[in-house]
Amino acid sequence: MQRNTNLPAEEYLQQNHVTEMLEEMVSDLLVRRPANVREHMIQFLQNYVPPQSRAAMAQPNSARVGFQEKFTPARRFSCISQDALVKSRDFRRRGFSSKSISDTKIEIKTYPKSPEQIQILEGIVKKVSFLSFLQKEQTKALIDAMFPMEFEDGKVIIKQGDRGDNFYVIQSGLVDIFKKVGDQPEKKVAQIGDGAYFGELALMTGAPRAATVIAHGSVKCWAIDQTTYLYLLKDVHYQRRQRCKEIITKVPLLAEIPDYQALLIAESLVSQDIPEKTTIIKQGEQGDKFYVILDGEADVIVNGKTVNHLKAGNYFGELALIYSSARAASVISTTPMSIAYISADIFRKVADKCKSTFHANEMTYKKPE
Repeated sequence: MQRNTNLPAEEYLQQNHVTEMLEEMVSDLLVRRPANVREHMIQFLQNYVPPQSRAAMAQPNSARVGFQEKFTPARRFSCISQDALVKSRDFRRRGFSSKSISDTKIEIKTYPKSPEQIQILEGIVKKVSFLSFLQKEQTKALIDAMFPMEFEDGKVIIKQGDRGDNFYVIQSGLVDIFKKVGDQPEKKVAQIGDGAYFGELALMTGAPRAATVIAHGSVKCWAIDQTTYLYLLKDVHYQRRQRCKEIITKVPLLAEIPDYQALLIAESLVSQDIPEKTTIIKQGEQGDKFYVILDGEADVIVNGKTVNHLKAGNYFGELALIYSSARAASVISTTPMSIAYISADIFRKVADKCKSTFHANEMTYKKPE
């Protein structure tokens, strides 16, 4: 293997997309929480494709399925049964460039759905961990792009070991899930039905299918492919990474811990917009969150008196978590605010590394003389 020893360290990491790859791997671990972390990381790295190469891997093929006359033909992918692959190819057209997916221009076709179908899909999307962070308009765009597919009894929808590029939501019917481990015969491990979903790992990593899914009777699904998903949400993932980096630079506290842990905290933060004159935490109540201010201002109130004023980059809510006690003060927004919070469990994992800062900040909660 040829080594490139001439490049500076930072340029070498950037050229080989190491930072981006590690960030995605950490995010994937936090989302999926696998029991065997080492094996999962190895599989992730083996299947990792840099974002700028993903568009080139997309194969715009097609298949027609009989799923309500008002729907246009749906797209086909290599993970679908051979019978589906030979059907007509008058599918929605897409234009690809040789650039990364963020620069690719793709014509995204939308598929009509009844209000009931939309409501069901919205509920399912909220339950899928790696989709739950989407904003309302992003969820709508994702659901609009889901296309209908229909499978007859016994049809193989996905096959273990095949490359995965579709995510499926079952509208009606049942599917059987089979898994083969080592040299052992393939074994049925589960059966799922209406409202269930499968194939989600395909959207995140494009990894080979971990199981075989076969239609048990007639099955109607909604599906979305990896290329469309990446295109629709290309800005979401970029903005999320940028937001994490921005939070780290805005919050002095995060400068006290290793970059890797700071990134993990930033990735775990949940953003929230707060109107003016809103009580975010209340003195005397039990606390289960730690907050940082991204934008806006707030007053710290102890026994009805203002003891401090907080701005972007400040944080609050740590004392109740450190001492497992009630909130020592109330915090009320004085302007519209953008805040972010993490759970008590995540907070406590890094609290020991920031004891000195927390102790200094504790003085702001002292009762006024």
